[in-house]
Amino acid sequence: MGKPRGKVDYLVWEIEKITRDTHSKRMFAIIADALPDGIIFQILSEIKEGEGIRNRGAVFVAAAKKWIGERKSTPDQKVR
Repeated sequence: MGKPRGKVDYLVWEIEKITRDTHSKRMFAIIADALPDGIIFQILSEIKEGEGIRNRGAVFVAAAKKWIGERKSTPDQKVR
């Protein structure tokens, strides 16, 4: 969308570090570019605190998609 590549790369690195998922880099880059940084770190914080999460990458992607979906269903709000 519009974040500088270096910023997206940094966010992807943070996402990979917390989720321990290095196979979903392309999806993480799409999400990192689309979501506000604060939302990304909020989701990562929740994952970090969560116990018993088997697939942290999948949980991150699901939470990001849910956030985007909630914003799209509210016509007055922008995704960014």
